[in-house]
Amino acid sequence: MVKYLDEGEISRVVASPSGYHLFQVTERRSAGILPLESVSEEIVGELIAQKGREQLDRWLATLKGKSAVRYYWRNLDHVPLG
Repeated sequence: MVKYLDEGEISRVVASPSGYHLFQVTERRSAGILPLESVSEEIVGELIAQKGREQLDRWLATLKGKSAVRYYWRNLDHVPLG
């Protein structure tokens, strides 16, 4: 759908599981390979973020393995909501 919009044009409303969306084409650029120098900072940032997520996942798994979780289902009726 977006590929058929002209520059500056706004799409119709699109429904998805996460809500309703509008799309606007602000600029069209030719596809191609960018020089490494122009994207290296972004690549490094993505790699650092990925490593951080992996470390967080490992840490959470460790905590989960050390934790005992008990569910008191009967008490849920007494929990105030809002």
